[in-house]
Amino acid sequence: MAISKRADKAQDRVLSETCMEYVTDVYEAPDFVQIDGKAGGDNICFRVYDDGTITER
Repeated sequence: MAISKRADKAQDRVLSETCMEYVTDVYEAPDFVQIDGKAGGDNICFRVYDDGTITER
């Protein structure tokens, strides 16, 4: 499945600005992109909203 440019940019931001080591799943919603991944053996989840805000879930 191809990743959209929006999701790709969100994934790049999360990987560069957080402690996430690698991505396991990407989910696109109308107002945010959710990035699930691993950091130090733990599952973590971030949402990148259209206004540029990144939140941990």
